[in-house]
Amino acid sequence: MKKFWKVGFTAALALFLAACGEDEATSGKSKQVEAEPKEHTVTYMDKEYKVPAEPTIVAASLESMEDLALLDVKPAGALAVGDELPSYLAEDLEGAELIGDKRQPNYEAILGLDPDIILGTSKFQEDVKTQLEKIAPMMPISRVSTDWEANLTAVAELTGKEAEAEKILEEYKADAAEVKDSVSESMKDKEVVILRLRAGNLMIYGTDLYLNPVLYNDLGLTVPDEVAAAKA
Repeated sequence: MKKFWKVGFTAALALFLAACGEDEATSGKSKQVEAEPKEHTVTYMDKEYKVPAEPTIVAASLESMEDLALLDVKPAGALAVGDELPSYLAEDLEGAELIGDKRQPNYEAILGLDPDIILGTSKFQEDVKTQLEKIAPMMPISRVSTDWEANLTAVAELTGKEAEAEKILEEYKADAAEVKDSVSESMKDKEVVILRLRAGNLMIYGTDLYLNPVLYNDLGLTVPDEVAAAKA
């Protein structure tokens, strides 16, 4: 400071005023920080959910587990398949405590995690839904495939990953449009059906379930009569 005071009273006054300005700016910043909301509201399927800025999340559905993995968010708890995390999600969700399977979540395990919100499924039986809602607000993530964007967006808003979700959606739509253009001629007279092997049966699903929306909406393939007639 020695070299500054030699320039005289004017410079000293200028420094004093500048310092005051910095104090005011700092004070303003402090006020802004203090004013930041401690919780925010996420709207999903016409229902509002209030959660902290960094909520403790229990993923009680495979759909929510997939979205969290995609957004690089690790929940406190997640479902088990065969007493372990699903192999395709194990690395992304490593460290999440197992909370039972999709048909029968372990309420005691979930309660021990003290979640701010539970990401369940729209297919929960009423008794399971009731028990989970006694622990924390439960967001029933839709199992209908055409709701996948709404699912991803809601999970992103819960976790502060809106920018990442927007990028994922943009990249997917660009890729789908490119594939659609590339197969439009070669596949226009062909029928494509996805079959699911389940308990020794071959299952066909309707146009809005599983991967069918990718085939018939995003890629523009013709819907076979059998798929159009399938009931959920």
